[in-house]
Amino acid sequence: MFLLYFVPYALMVRELGATFKNANSGVSSWVNLTMGTKWTYYAGEWTYWTYHVVYISRKRTSDLRAMAWWIFGNTKWYDSLPTAWTHLATLLISLFFCWVTTKGIPVLKSLALLLVHLYLLCLFYSLL
Repeated sequence: MFLLYFVPYALMVRELGATFKNANSGVSSWVNLTMGTKWTYYAGEWTYWTYHVVYISRKRTSDLRAMAWWIFGNTKWYDSLPTAWTHLATLLISLFFCWVTTKGIPVLKSLALLLVHLYLLCLFYSLL
């Protein structure tokens, strides 16, 4: 990922930033000025999806770690899990939320109500 994304991106930003000093909006304005609107769209999509593939997969793992801290007060249990298990849990959580979004507002309302009750229960438990 580093060689395929960050190195070319850093070289491109350095070169285009030096060439178009008066352009205000970064990559999209640079590509628009050099190659046109069609390529601006492609550059924006490429940057968005390559960045978000890494971000989204990392976000769920961070959420699981935060949840372990919230429940247990530390992350020792989570840190002791095999990496494959955390990746599997991350995949299952992502698939669950994809499924929930296909069901519409009634399921989202029910899920939100369940999460509020779970939060209040944990809050009450932590005060004991």
